[in-house]
Amino acid sequence: MTRGGGSARWGVFEAAPKLLALGFPLVIGRLSALVMQATDAWMLGKVGEQAQAALTPAGTLMLIPQLFAVSFLMAVTTKVGSARGADRGRFALTGIAMAAGIGGALLAAMLAAALTSSRC
Repeated sequence: MTRGGGSARWGVFEAAPKLLALGFPLVIGRLSALVMQATDAWMLGKVGEQAQAALTPAGTLMLIPQLFAVSFLMAVTTKVGSARGADRGRFALTGIAMAAGIGGALLAAMLAAALTSSRC
């Protein structure tokens, strides 16, 4: 039973549109990443076997900072959501600023690595 006296099952159905609206950008983000990876593999397949073989180690190296960023941002998202729900806006803004800083630093590091490797 829920607080309003209704069953918990109906609470899930009432929240479903909101949950779908929250999850939709995540689905779009994952689909766009999938399309980009498939496009990379297709384009490099046209270039040759060696170019396509180079895609796997490069993808693995790029996955490490991405996993770090995603895991960090998942923790920040939880903290920001609970802070906003508790009306502690300053804590929420600190979490958002930390996430933006970490994301910017990782983006700069990945761009620097890409630029230095293309000069070789």
